[in-house]
Amino acid sequence: MRNDFTVSTPSGRRRVAAEAGETLARALFRAGFFVGVPLCAGLGRCGRCRARFLTEAPPPRPAERRRLGSEELAAGYRLTCLHPALGGERLALDDPGPAPAYSRPADAQPRLDSAGPLGLAVDLGTTGLAWRLLARADGRVLDEGRGVNPQLGAGGEVISRLAYALEADGGDYLRRLVLDVLVRLVAGAGGPVTELCVAGNSAMLSILCDNRFPDWPGPRIIWPGRPARR
Repeated sequence: MRNDFTVSTPSGRRRVAAEAGETLARALFRAGFFVGVPLCAGLGRCGRCRARFLTEAPPPRPAERRRLGSEELAAGYRLTCLHPALGGERLALDDPGPAPAYSRPADAQPRLDSAGPLGLAVDLGTTGLAWRLLARADGRVLDEGRGVNPQLGAGGEVISRLAYALEADGGDYLRRLVLDVLVRLVAGAGGPVTELCVAGNSAMLSILCDNRFPDWPGPRIIWPGRPARR
C-alpha cells in the first residue's frame, strides 16, 4: 500500500512515494531530501526535519512541544520523523538540506598535475568523508578534500545506520549515496583513476560492499571494473 504525499520546496513541488508505516522523514530521505543532513533517526531531538503542513496538521507530540515554539506549532510546523505518511499530505519544506560538497580545504596547497595513472584514497567515516588523489608512480598527493557522509539522513551514528541498512532497499540506497560521491570524485580527477581504496569502520564498509554481519570478512580494497578483494 502506498501513502504518497506532496512536498513544496523553494525550487518547486514534488510528489513523494511512501510505503505503509513509513514516516514522512524517512520517505523524504529516500526521495533525496536531507542527504548529508545529520538527522536524529526519528528521536525528535534535532529538529532538522521540520516541515509545515499545508493540509491539516496532526496533533503535536510531546517532543514537538519541547523542540518547536508555540508559534511554529500554530503555523502547522511538525517534525516529519514523528508522523507516519498517511497519504495525501501537502508539506512545505523550507530547507531540504544542501547538496553535500567534497571541496578542498581552504589552506590546501595548489593542485598538482600528473600525466600517469592516478589513485583515489577515501576515508569513509560515519559522519564524514575525506579523499586524496595520488600519483601512482611516486605516491605524491595531487589533491585532497573532505565533506560529510551523504548517509547522515539515516542517522548520525552507527546503530541507526545499520538499522536503516537492514530495511527493505535501505542498504541499496545508502550504498548508492556513497557510490555517487565516488563516481563524481573519479570523474573530476582529471586523469585515469586506476586504483580506488576505501577505508572505514566495519559498519560503513559492510554497507558499501553489501556484506551483512556476521558474514563480513573484513576491510577490502575496491578496484574499478574488478571484483572486490581482501
